[in-house]
This record gives sequence, C-alpha cells and structure tokens, in this order.
Amino acid sequence: MNRDELEALIQSGEDGKDLDLRGLDLAGADLSGGVFENTDFSGADLSGATFRESMLNKCRFVGANLTGAVLQLTMLADADFTDAVLRQAVLAAVKVGRSKLDRADLGGADLTIGNFAQVSLEGTRFTGALFDRTAFLECTLKETDFRQTTLRQSTLMKVDFTTCLLDGTVFDMNLLAESRFVGMNLAQKRFARSVLMECDFTGADLTGADLTQCNFKGANLTSARLDGAQVERGLFVEANLARATARGARLRQALFVKAVLDGADLARADLYQAIFHDASVKGATVTGAELTYADFSRADLSGADLRESTMFRAILAGVRADRTLWPLSRATALDYDPELQRAAEWRRTHPLPQQRG
Repeated sequence: MNRDELEALIQSGEDGKDLDLRGLDLAGADLSGGVFENTDFSGADLSGATFRESMLNKCRFVGANLTGAVLQLTMLADADFTDAVLRQAVLAAVKVGRSKLDRADLGGADLTIGNFAQVSLEGTRFTGALFDRTAFLECTLKETDFRQTTLRQSTLMKVDFTTCLLDGTVFDMNLLAESRFVGMNLAQKRFARSVLMECDFTGADLTGADLTQCNFKGANLTSARLDGAQVERGLFVEANLARATARGARLRQALFVKAVLDGADLARADLYQAIFHDASVKGATVTGAELTYADFSRADLSGADLRESTMFRAILAGVRADRTLWPLSRATALDYDPELQRAAEWRRTHPLPQQRG
C-alpha cells in the first residue's frame, strides 16, 4: 500500500485495521479522522503527515519519523512510539493513554492542553517543547529531558524528577504535588506560583530560586538550601524545614503554621509579617532577620537565636522560650495578640442578649 492508497482508504471511511505499513514513505499524508487499530507504522516516514482528530489504538510507531506531523485532537491508546522522532510535531489537545514514548524526540513539539496518562517517558526528549495546560498523570519519567523548556499551568503529579534533565527549565504556575526533587540542583530555578504540596525536596539546592507564592503545604524540605530565594507569600503550612538554610531569603508574609524549622538557619532572612502559629523553631538561627509584625503565637522558640533581629510589633503570645537568645528589639515586641485582645474586649462590652424562656 502506498500513500495515495492509504489516503483513499481513510477518506472513504474505512478503518485502518491490522495494516502493515512498516518503512513506507507516507510523508505529508492526510489521514485526518482516521481510525487505526493494531496498525504498524514502525520505521515509516510520516514527516508532515496529518492525523488530526484520529483514533489510534494499539498502533506501533517504533523509530518512525513524524517530524512536523499534526496529531491535534488525536486519541492514542496502547501506542508505542519508542525511538520515534516527533520534532516540531503538533500534539495540541492530544490524549495519550497507556503508551510508550521511551527515547522519543519531541524537541520543539506543541503539547498545549495535551493529556498523558500512564505513559512511559524514559529518556524522552522534550527540549524546547511547548507545555501549556499539559497534564502528565501517573507517568514514568527517567532521564527525561526538559532542558530549555517552559512548563506553564501544567500538571505533573507524583512525578520523580530526580533523574530528569532540567537545565534552563522554567516551572510557572504548575501543579507538581507529591513529586520528588531529592538532592537536586535547582539553584536559580523558577517555580513561581506552583503547587508543591507534599513534594520531597530533601537536600535539594534551591539557592536563589523564584518560589514566589508557592504552596509547600506538607512538603519535606529537610536540609534543603533556600539561601537568597524569593519566597514572598509562600505557604509552608505543616512543612518540614528542619536543618534547612534560608540565609538572606525573602520570605515576607510567608505562612509557617505548624511547620517544623528545628535547627534551620534563617539568618538575615526577610520575614516581615510572616506567620509562625504553632510552629517548632527549636534551636533555629534567626540572627539579623527582619521580623517586624511577624506572628509567633504559640510557637516553640526554645534554644533559638534571634539576636540582632528586628522584632517591632512581633507577636509572641504563648511562645515557649527556654534558653532563647533575644535581640534588644525584644522590648518592642508584643506578648499578646492585639486582635484577640480587641475581640475579647468587644465580647466583654457586647454581651449576648439573654434568651427568654
């Protein structure tokens, strides 16, 4: 079967089932709307071909050339693209399930609104690809190449990034919950406005990273380095930052509610209006930090060193402070919560009306 015969078959409404198209020259073929099942395109030249709105079930594209091919709105299930070339291909709004893309080259491909579920991506190259609202669910990544790639508003949940290549990668407003970045060099990396809940950054280097408004709820940042990082309005609720360093980090208005910062180094960090309700800050170094209007209500500051910090109007209501080293500005801090005090005063002066029997 040649290209013209295959196009005629598909345009007549016939299904492409059990076809052997291995090694054929199908460059530029228009196969839009085709339904293919158990068809083998391995080694075929499909450069510039169009599969728009097609359905491909149990098809093989091993080693095929799909450079510049259009697979927009295509549905692929149980497909095998091992070693295939899809550079500059258009996979916008594609749906791929239970498939293999191992060692495939998708450099510069358009993956906008693409959905990949249970796909193997070992050694897959995405260099310079476009990720916009793209979703990867339960996919296997190993030595996957995301270099020089921007992932915007995309979902990559429960992904192990530890062997991935991320040089020049930008994460912008992504959902990366429950993913692993253990021990990785992520210095200067941008993760701004991303959801990183319950991610594991143990021992990771985030020096100078842009983590503005990131959500680290329940994340493990034990021994991580955040020195000089930009983390304004970051959420660290119930996160573990034990022995982490954030020297000189910008953490203005960050939330550390019920977080663990035991032994952490926050020297010279900007923690203006940061909230540490019920946090454990035992033995932490917070020397020379900006703590103006910070709220440590019910926090454990035992053994912490806060010398030379600025604590103007910082709230220390109910703190535990055994062997804590205080700065001279401790005198300008408040041992009570003004808001709670005002609420109590209001209740005292506005008693509830008596209910009539």
